[in-house]
Amino acid sequence: MKRFPTYFLRFFILVLFALSLVFAVFAFPGMWQGSAQEFPGTFAVYAIRLIMVGLYATLPPFYWVLWNAFKFLNYIDKNQALSEGALKTLKNIKYGAGVIAVLYVGGMPLLLPIAEADDAPGILLFGAAIACMPIAVACLAAVLERVLGEK
Repeated sequence: MKRFPTYFLRFFILVLFALSLVFAVFAFPGMWQGSAQEFPGTFAVYAIRLIMVGLYATLPPFYWVLWNAFKFLNYIDKNQALSEGALKTLKNIKYGAGVIAVLYVGGMPLLLPIAEADDAPGILLFGAAIACMPIAVACLAAVLERVLGEK
């Protein structure tokens, strides 16, 4: 029962990996093709396709972050959460989440033509909320790295 939380987190990491892989293989190509049918003759088609390229670009750092989170859970199970290896995995998580955040924030202006074409300005708020998630993960990893590094 002592290791149940880490096993649950490992399961959650595997679910995130599987879902992102399913989206990358099945959903993203459909969105690529459907963008031309949804917004014919507008700049929104190109914006959606550039966003799709950005989403594919975030997959390697996302998988790297998931792998490092898995490794950090292994350190926790071995009671080595304060070790140098655990701090390195936290640093890797921080940098990976930072790369994802930069890609998401860089793609935010591409949401404007889509919001104009679809007359849905709320999409900008959803985009901002999604862009803030990796920033929060990077901040959490930085705080954990600092707290664990001081001990």
